[in-house]
Amino acid sequence: MSKTIEELEKIGPGKFQELCDELLSDEYGYKGILPLGINKKSKTIPGTPDSIIFQGKEATVFEYTTDKDFIGKLKKDLEKVKEEVVKQRMTIKRFVFSINRERKKIENKTPEEYIREKYGWEAHIIDLKSLKNALERSRNFNLRRRFSCK
Repeated sequence: MSKTIEELEKIGPGKFQELCDELLSDEYGYKGILPLGINKKSKTIPGTPDSIIFQGKEATVFEYTTDKDFIGKLKKDLEKVKEEVVKQRMTIKRFVFSINRERKKIENKTPEEYIREKYGWEAHIIDLKSLKNALERSRNFNLRRRFSCK
């Protein structure tokens, strides 16, 4: 097992969210991420979504988890985001879910298929392997070092 994977599997929720916000912006092109679920001391705070990008009445929402039962967490987060969307009268452009675990199928579907079929949203799941590969690119050396993903 690589040192990067070991570090990612041990990272705390606050650091994981910070890492993902920065990596998703730099590596995946999600510019303008507004973190909502973390305080200045890198502690997570309750609320949905964890981060967001507003584009008029459309939004790309971000949820992060270090839970081992990420499928249960994903399902809860999807319902919370759906409720929040109705309250705020927004349209979800894309739902992005980052996990520090290997991806699994949900009801015999990929997580992206499950989300698209059940909610009608475009989805992007960033799992342990995707995070590892992104962090091990040489341009992300400083980010990897800062978050102790050697």
